[in-house]
Amino acid sequence: MLKTLVFCNQKNKALFHGLLAYSRLFDIESVFIESCNEARQHLQLLQPAALIVEVTTSDAAEIRQFEPLSKAVPLFAVSAMTCETVAVAAYQNGAVTFIRLPCGSKEFYYRLLSVLKNCYRPPLNELHNTIDVGNIKIYTKSNRVMLNNEIVHLTPSEYNLLLLLAQNVNQTVSTEEMYNKLWSTSELRHTSRGLQMHLSKLRRKLNLKQDQQVRIITIHGKGYCLQADNYNS
Repeated sequence: MLKTLVFCNQKNKALFHGLLAYSRLFDIESVFIESCNEARQHLQLLQPAALIVEVTTSDAAEIRQFEPLSKAVPLFAVSAMTCETVAVAAYQNGAVTFIRLPCGSKEFYYRLLSVLKNCYRPPLNELHNTIDVGNIKIYTKSNRVMLNNEIVHLTPSEYNLLLLLAQNVNQTVSTEEMYNKLWSTSELRHTSRGLQMHLSKLRRKLNLKQDQQVRIITIHGKGYCLQADNYNS
């Protein structure tokens, strides 16, 4: 699950809750903060993917106070102010993007993902907690996945399934093991349609099709396998 920190005017909290509504549907959790010190405390604990900052002053002073954190987490400036100088000031003080309000919740989600693809910065303590399979990199500490150095958003179920397959590259993983990984109740474990749906989405999001160097194949009657050419564990 991706996490974001949000700094905004207290009276606009409801507005930002609405702005982030579509993102929550895709397991992007937002934590509201009230100061730079609080953001600093959350950096190590939550390892947020972004820090969203509401700008209400012409010199983007809100962004400037968070600028020291810009090397650790991307800063997203959000403002209802239409003056060009506000956006310029935000960029000059470390923002990676400037989003003007009003903005739809769905549009905001896709703009968030678009920027994150190009600016994900793994924490130092994650550098040795990765699984590399071809052009896919899995950060096991923060549950993040990158394809060709671009972040790919997976749901928790998709991530758990990928992790299970990636821990057993070029080996068959039984469908029973997959069911147990994804679902805790026996009623849901044997719904093959649900498993196939998750596998289909993984193939699409990570380009794991039959003709690729890294691919998910079906082992009929047994399970599935993440095959990778020239793979060294």
